[in-house]
Amino acid sequence: ASWTPRALMAVVTSGDGRVVLIGGETGGEVDEQLSKQVWQLPAPPSSDIAWYEAKSRDMRLNLAFPPLEWKRESTPPWRGRRSHAAFVDGGGVPHIIGGEIDGGFRSDMWRMEVSLDLNNLRGLY
Repeated sequence: ASWTPRALMAVVTSGDGRVVLIGGETGGEVDEQLSKQVWQLPAPPSSDIAWYEAKSRDMRLNLAFPPLEWKRESTPPWRGRRSHAAFVDGGGVPHIIGGEIDGGFRSDMWRMEVSLDLNNLRGLY
């Protein structure tokens, strides 16, 4: 995997098959031990292939896809933590709750937000 080895992180899956890894303890330098990184593994491609899209009579060859790659999301505003809980709401949005920071327990909750920055699209036109 692309992310640093860690323990005490939260992992959730969304209804569309995405896997989201959130925070945890990396065991690195003292100031970097508690991670606030968010990594996503995309959903696997659909295995529904129409007969006219098949490239082989052997369905195993038609379903061979390149391996999925983890992608690091932008840095969230919350502090790195370990032993936190996570869930996905009905809209498919991951949330984290609580956890431990610097020897103290938190009672906060954070929601992952996905936005579209129209300035990023200017280069396309």
